[in-house]
Amino acid sequence: MTLSDAVRVARGNLAANIRHHRLRLGLTRGEFAQRMRVHIRNLEEAEDPHGANLSLVSLIKFSHALAVDPAELFMPRELPELKRGLAAAQQLKQQRKTT
Repeated sequence: MTLSDAVRVARGNLAANIRHHRLRLGLTRGEFAQRMRVHIRNLEEAEDPHGANLSLVSLIKFSHALAVDPAELFMPRELPELKRGLAAAQQLKQQRKTT
């Protein structure tokens, strides 16, 4: 595996894990961005497997807000299906009822 491939895989795992753990908490992107006190665009970038590289400080900030070890954010995980608008709101509403 080339260095470029390794970075692509790590970036994909990071994006998938941030999204997975945010959804596990039952939070929209807007809610999570508010909780972290970051602009929603920063969160969108973090959840995009092709987005900008995150700094070490940002990685630790995300792991703290998600209540996971920073290393867990790099574990292999498939990107969950991204729902938008009404479908996303309904999914979160249903998720909140079950927790």
